[in-house]
Amino acid sequence: RGGVMADVTFPDQRIETVLAFALKLTDAFTGLEPRGQVDINLNGSKINVARNLSGYYLFLDLPFSNADSSAATYRLDIQSEFYVALTQDNIQPREMDRLSPVVFISLVPLPSYPFPAGSTIIRGMVQDQSGNAVAGATVEVLNSAIHGMTASSGEFVLYFRQITPDDVDTTTGKRLMVVNNSADLQVQVSHSGFQNRTIVLQAQEGQENSIGSSIQLQP
Repeated sequence: RGGVMADVTFPDQRIETVLAFALKLTDAFTGLEPRGQVDINLNGSKINVARNLSGYYLFLDLPFSNADSSAATYRLDIQSEFYVALTQDNIQPREMDRLSPVVFISLVPLPSYPFPAGSTIIRGMVQDQSGNAVAGATVEVLNSAIHGMTASSGEFVLYFRQITPDDVDTTTGKRLMVVNNSADLQVQVSHSGFQNRTIVLQAQEGQENSIGSSIQLQP
């Protein structure tokens, strides 16, 4: 099966390209275009991929099949100073909807992300017993979609977006974030090399909430 074709005509020649697939990146915090520079590797090699006016990265003229007629498979590695590195593999253009062969990826902010003033966020640090930073740990508020990942420094950031009045408890005189009808948020840290650790904390709406001491993980 072929892909979407585009013709580019010059006075003395015609160039035909085939769209293998497109990539649409969004910022998980804003839902908009990602901030800063984003580097994209295709099958382990950095490439300069065309990007159209709608923000779609276009992967053109890639083989749809291997020499043995099996479906060609591609892997994308995406890195940025503001977002968690991400790998999307097993992309097979031959098996995609040819009318809309798009891979959608939402990029999760790192602690370095420039959150605007008034954002509701939680910052913290994850270390092992010796005080070494634990990178690549998943940090999440249980019973919610709020999650993040530790950077190489062990730092993490959790953020709240699209906050409604039902998400805020004002009974104590403070504006505390509520998850699962409780202002006591259960934050779980997990990593394949350590035991899971859960802490309970409170977060005030519209502020940068910092966990005072690091979260230490046991092997």
